Amino acid sequence: MIRLILNVLWFFFGGWISGLLWLLGGAILALTVVGLPWTFAAWRMASYSFWPFGREVVWQDDLNPVTGGVGVILNVVWFVFAGWYIAL
Repeated sequence: MIRLILNVLWFFFGGWISGLLWLLGGAILALTVVGLPWTFAAWRMASYSFWPFGREVVWQDDLNPVTGGVGVILNVVWFVFAGWYIAL
């Protein structure tokens, strides 16, 4: 019951604005082929912005602990071949 009350208060005191902005951002991302993968993430963030209470944080390491070392190596490779150029 307390989650419902907090979600309703959050929604009326600004959560709806945040959620609508995430939906709009997702719609803009959907217009491009490059932004399409991030569209669904933006829409997921919109649902979190509309109703944030009652959700649970899950650490990435708990889901897939192997990505730690491999992720670092792939980030370095990405930075060497493309990241520095994009940063300029």
